[in-house]
Amino acid sequence: MHVLRRHLHLTLLFGLGLLVLVNARADKPPIGEWYLSKKKHGYNVFNLYPSTESRVPQVRIEGVINVPYNAAVDLLWDPEYQSTRYLNDYIEKIQQIKPGKLEREDFYVFRVPIIARMAVRIGSGLRGSVGRRQYGNLRLTLEHGTDEAWIRWKDVPIPANIERPQHAYAIRKNEGHWRLEPLTATRTRFAYWVDAYPGGRKVPLRLIRWANNAGTRLPRILEQRYRDRHPSTPDP
Repeated sequence: MHVLRRHLHLTLLFGLGLLVLVNARADKPPIGEWYLSKKKHGYNVFNLYPSTESRVPQVRIEGVINVPYNAAVDLLWDPEYQSTRYLNDYIEKIQQIKPGKLEREDFYVFRVPIIARMAVRIGSGLRGSVGRRQYGNLRLTLEHGTDEAWIRWKDVPIPANIERPQHAYAIRKNEGHWRLEPLTATRTRFAYWVDAYPGGRKVPLRLIRWANNAGTRLPRILEQRYRDRHPSTPDP
């Protein structure tokens, strides 16, 4: 089993889904339907509360990135690409349980950013209610066609031989996808969706709203990753 540390790819796939919990709205959102929550950097951010009992919304982000279609697919799927910049400092560990070209399983340990922990404490009055460290096991699949690509992930049971980290919570739910379509030779249309629920004792209702702002960074980070690999590519 190959252990990968400090990788950005997992954050790009679903890492910010773990921060969806800090996007709970103080006002009453519509139930059972997507609504436009924010427009930023040319991206549309939508939320969905499936029921009145839902505390954590699903998030969908749509827009266009300045990355060629095949390059975007390769970057999102490639677990070997490393960077010490941006958001990857929150990933403590990635362990490929079942490597594969079209399907694989990744066990991960994720450190909740201190801002999110502070938001939880302010919103709930309970110290550490979500937990500083989260972990889980994801099955990822890739479908790569000429005019459309899907990268999907879903939480699956953790094998018995995998050591669970101490003082950490198992993610209760983590499911999502990237959908990519070629737009031009240098631009790709994307849709990102995540439905995640963190582990811990309690998820408070009133939390700060910065998750959507952070979510809009995902496609911009992907653009920066592409420029890192192709230094001659001008900034958009």
